[in-house]
Amino acid sequence: MVAFFYAQIYNIKSGGVLNMDILQMENILYNLTNLESSFKELQPNVNYNDYQTYQRFLNNLFIRQHKLSTIYWPNHSVRSDLHRPRFLTNYTEIKEDWLFLTEKIVLMKQLNLPFNLMLHNDFFQCIYIMEGNAVLDLDQEKKRLRKGDFFMIFPGVRHLLNTDEGSIAVNILIQKKHLCSEKFHVFEKYSIVNNGQSLSRAFDDVSYQPNDTTYILFHTLENPSIRNIVLHMFVEYLQKLNYKDMILDSYLTLLFAYLMRYKSEQIEISSSGSAAKKVFNTIYQYCQMNLEHASLDKASCELNYSKQYIGRVVKEITGNTFNAMLTGLKLDSVKKYLLETQLSLTYIAELAGFSDASHLSRVFKAHEGVSPSVYRNRKHLLDNVQGGESE
Repeated sequence: MVAFFYAQIYNIKSGGVLNMDILQMENILYNLTNLESSFKELQPNVNYNDYQTYQRFLNNLFIRQHKLSTIYWPNHSVRSDLHRPRFLTNYTEIKEDWLFLTEKIVLMKQLNLPFNLMLHNDFFQCIYIMEGNAVLDLDQEKKRLRKGDFFMIFPGVRHLLNTDEGSIAVNILIQKKHLCSEKFHVFEKYSIVNNGQSLSRAFDDVSYQPNDTTYILFHTLENPSIRNIVLHMFVEYLQKLNYKDMILDSYLTLLFAYLMRYKSEQIEISSSGSAAKKVFNTIYQYCQMNLEHASLDKASCELNYSKQYIGRVVKEITGNTFNAMLTGLKLDSVKKYLLETQLSLTYIAELAGFSDASHLSRVFKAHEGVSPSVYRNRKHLLDNVQGGESE
């Protein structure tokens, strides 16, 4: 009778969840949280760190009859071993290649049982606290999360989430290369906070290097728009109807747009500040060693960074564009040749990456105020004067 009642409310059939709205999704999450609490009461002395306990919970009559296990773990039919949540037995790292076997975005309810596991992902994990409170352990830092908080954990960050009794947390797991794709570059123009860092910049960092950013925490103050978008995403994910991926991407874009509205005092960003400098050093050294042929296109190809990303890093470190930095390096090289050698201007232009001597002269005079020949002659004249005075 109870199972029939829930089936009528949620309209859950053998093929999955159909015709669900966000209120019904909310009811499911609340009822499953109550079920988790009941499970703990019935088995007070059980070891929650083993797979068998988790399996007994998922085999609960209500969960099994109404196909609700996918709310806790993606139900991939391609590989049978994916039915078993391996992170509960080997939790040192969760890899993209099997979590995102058929999907780019996965939604899961945070299991409200005390499985104290330190996870290490190579994908983006967003945690939305829908009800109650939680504590997120980030190795050397602990964050207390409250209702309405939206916490975005970047790839490679070790973390452990514990929810309080009766709390509801929803995980939005996003494939790294998907979130770093061009469809989310719309956020490049908009800063997260006053420091000018953009979401797309933070995503791109992850594509190429161990990233500066370890997490971003948005205190949404229980914004109903954020809550409804997360619920809509969960419904769309569970129903698995046509164009699901397109709709999930649209919801995700909308979610980020709402988050971008928050002021700096409502946002916390943790950043190591070292990755961008390492990338810049790589770019700078490449340009120094390849002045003759260096360009943004070639640097992108050789270093396997996007042109957009190279431009951002150079701008952040130097305040100039890539081309301005490259021109400065070329002119430094030209000055050295002019002062230390008797090479012709034509040959210097070739070594420094200018098309010809005329091109070199125009650029040099625009920056230095004099022609290359005058610059060279002035230095030789000064040397002669100083030499005469010493005699």
